[in-house]
Amino acid sequence: MALNTIKSSSGITLTPQSAPPANPQNGDIYYDSGLNKLQAYQNGAWGDLGAGSGATGVQGVTGIAGVNGATGIQGTTGIEGPITSFKTANYTAVVNDFLGVDTSAGPFTVTLPATPSPNNQVRFADMGGALSVNNLTINGNGSNILGSASNFVADTNNIDFSVIYYNATRGWVVVN
Repeated sequence: MALNTIKSSSGITLTPQSAPPANPQNGDIYYDSGLNKLQAYQNGAWGDLGAGSGATGVQGVTGIAGVNGATGIQGTTGIEGPITSFKTANYTAVVNDFLGVDTSAGPFTVTLPATPSPNNQVRFADMGGALSVNNLTINGNGSNILGSASNFVADTNNIDFSVIYYNATRGWVVVN
């Protein structure tokens, strides 16, 4: 057994003390009754015995999720599915028509439904790619289009757009 070594198979009991021992030397140990901790003397100072960092503990359980925000307002359901009909001449549309229009033989007019309700819509797709030469005129049939009693003229090739009825003041609103 080495000099200044204590070995015990039944444990060692230290008597708690309220103050550190006088004239300590590196390696001295005592139990501080005020701190309720073992203290060790090293390089001129007393410190907690075993106060170094240990291994990282097990991560705790994830907390309960917070409350979600309110659900937003649902938008208008768009016209789905294939084109309902192809038009090359004047036509009066019905609600939820999806019209493939071809003005390559000449300009023509589509008249919108006469008594629309909010969220009614009609969709258009330029199939002939000739709207810039032969315009498609959209007639509001007594309702405003974009807040005006004037007709709407589609004059851009290869576009796909819808008109959705909003209210008596704005009337039909053009969206793409």
